[in-house]
Amino acid sequence: MILIGSSTIAMAMDIEVKENATMRALRGYDGTRDGMRKLLEATVHDKSVITDALVDLRYAAANRAGAMEAFRAAVKGNERLRTDPVMRSIFYMGESLPAFTKHVATTFIWGENDGFAIPELGRQIEAKLPDAGFEWVAQAGHQVQNDQPEQCAKAVESFVRRTAAVSAGA
Repeated sequence: MILIGSSTIAMAMDIEVKENATMRALRGYDGTRDGMRKLLEATVHDKSVITDALVDLRYAAANRAGAMEAFRAAVKGNERLRTDPVMRSIFYMGESLPAFTKHVATTFIWGENDGFAIPELGRQIEAKLPDAGFEWVAQAGHQVQNDQPEQCAKAVESFVRRTAAVSAGA
């Protein structure tokens, strides 16, 4: 299993996730092209990759039929996972995820400059999941795969090769 910077996993592990400016930028996306540029500026470390073409591409994807409704539903569902006692009991992974990672190869790829799922969350997850690997990527924000695509691809490839080698020897 490969995960890229996840505040959702932190919440599921009972790690306090405090709202920050990047989270507010995501939740505050208003469906406009300017709003998409602001959202990208909040999530990408290297602002030079934010071209008009990228803004247009992401804007078109975010505004396709049903996308905003799905986004609102996801925000509402995420809030329910944190506040509804029944949903919280299903969502909680404080015991199951450490047990899972003992048996299933798992790695996290996390941007050292992530403003959304801040590195502090990743460090706390790392401490709770000693059997999972962590690849910390310098000069990368929440979209580590966009900020450092080569390093992210190498981390994925290395993990898959190691996992395949272990499986072949098993």
